Amino acid sequence: MEELGPPPSDKARYSNRMSPAGIPMFYGSRNEDTALNEVDGGDLATVADFVTLQPFKVLDLTSIPRVPSLFDEHESYLRPAIKFLWSFTEDLSKRI
Repeated sequence: MEELGPPPSDKARYSNRMSPAGIPMFYGSRNEDTALNEVDGGDLATVADFVTLQPFKVLDLTSIPRVPSLFDEHESYLRPAIKFLWSFTEDLSKRI
């Protein structure tokens, strides 16, 4: 079996949220339909199941906490980071 990897640079013709045109990227998803819709690879897409060799961390952007009040003595320092996560998630969720 040939080694599975990203497409050749000349096949990465379209930009998307996370990569500019000409830069091949790997896209992982929990389900095939999501991955195929996200990359819009047409007949150039390859779908496979992967098993990791070691544990890894995944950033879950589905349960970001609320932005704390400026007047919250204990959590106001978290405002910039949480506001960034909300903004980042909003950008990732936009239609391309």
